[in-house]
Amino acid sequence: MPPWRLFPGPQFTTKQKGRKMANKIKTLGMAGGAIETEHQSGQSVHEWVSDHTDAVGGAAVEDKNDELRTTWTSASGQEETITTRMEDESDKALKARHINEYIVDMVTAPPLP
Repeated sequence: MPPWRLFPGPQFTTKQKGRKMANKIKTLGMAGGAIETEHQSGQSVHEWVSDHTDAVGGAAVEDKNDELRTTWTSASGQEETITTRMEDESDKALKARHINEYIVDMVTAPPLP
């Protein structure tokens, strides 16, 4: 076995030794707290974003909240989409507009699994 295979190089780890850090898509401003969707091994980026969108779509917006914020890591670094409620906009419309906005942003800066 070549010697470089014995030492695969640095791994990014969480505080738990040996566990690889998984990237997350996170949306703030939802009732019950932030919605975080961690990338699962073997899952495509499309499936991962769809799972997150399903979770956001099925949750309620936090009471009296006028802003939704989604963050993820792309090849360029940390990305963020912020959607602010328009005058007289319903929670349902705010959530739908936010989902559309972060999906468009993810086309140009896809999340890294």
